[in-house]
Amino acid sequence: MGLQNLPPEILQQIARLYVNNVSVAEAWRMRETCKSVRLCIEYEVLARQPLGAFLHATPIRINRKILEWNIDKYLFHRVDSLYGAYPFIPNFIRTMVDILVQAAGRDTQEVRLRYTESLCKTFADTYKDAFDCITTDMTVSIARGKVSTSLFDTDNVHTRVAAAAAVGSCRAIGIFVAGAYEMLWRDYNLSEWDSLPFGSPLNAATFCGRLTVVKAIIKRSEVHKGDMSDKFFPDVCEQVLINSIEWQQEHIAKFLLEHYNKTFGRPSAEALTRWSNVAIEAGNENLVSIIFNAGTSRLCRLIIVVASPTFCLFVRLFGQHSIGSLDRIFFAFIRPPRQNRSSASSPVESW
Repeated sequence: MGLQNLPPEILQQIARLYVNNVSVAEAWRMRETCKSVRLCIEYEVLARQPLGAFLHATPIRINRKILEWNIDKYLFHRVDSLYGAYPFIPNFIRTMVDILVQAAGRDTQEVRLRYTESLCKTFADTYKDAFDCITTDMTVSIARGKVSTSLFDTDNVHTRVAAAAAVGSCRAIGIFVAGAYEMLWRDYNLSEWDSLPFGSPLNAATFCGRLTVVKAIIKRSEVHKGDMSDKFFPDVCEQVLINSIEWQQEHIAKFLLEHYNKTFGRPSAEALTRWSNVAIEAGNENLVSIIFNAGTSRLCRLIIVVASPTFCLFVRLFGQHSIGSLDRIFFAFIRPPRQNRSSASSPVESW
């Protein structure tokens, strides 16, 4: 009988015994045996192995990398059962979920799991000190000098709003801002928001693909546009747009491009070059097409491609062609982009 044919509880027990008797790195390599084995081993490694198995057991470098690449899954499992993890960040995530489900008015196990997953992923993938936070005892005074625990204040309204944006709850955002909607973009510039666990509301919503929240924040920003400098909103919009391209959130990137065109005018060739470089490096053909169709002439698009420092990467990613067939390469990518079902018009939720 093959492993994949064993009852799940027996397979899980076998995986547990195996992981406990070999290194994390060796167990991790066995994930490719089959899908069932992969799920069991990932759970045993990320949910049940003590922190020392990643930081001190040999081979240390590989074990650390496994943890570093899977911080979100490690945190997700440790929120309810620590199994040797430092408690500070799991407790912070759990408290934020409690606050969010109360504000959103949707307290079910399914909602809690979904919110926990979104917050863990946002924190792990966008917070620059995430690895240090989970591998350091944040309750010890000497450790607090490395990463300030004050940034993880669950009463901080900015942290609450960003968390609500990450889980996609416009209702919770409205409750937290209490009518002071300008705080979504005025109290902090983007670099200051980045020091918080979930970043800015726009970036958190963009990372998690919450188009409704992005639209709602953009709509609200128009009301207060007169309070800010002329350069502020284009800069914020472009930074979030670049993030949406890098994170391959096509429906949000398309919306932000349309908003940029409508609000700030046709983007310059320099701006389109910057955006297309990010899309090409991400290897996303459809995003390249969306950017190339952002309202410029075909000749301008061709100039952008040829001038792009990542043009060779563009050719390598999207087909092996000679320079003589450059025109065919280019015009193949200026067609209207494929429609993504998830990019259907999303209503702008009001607060």
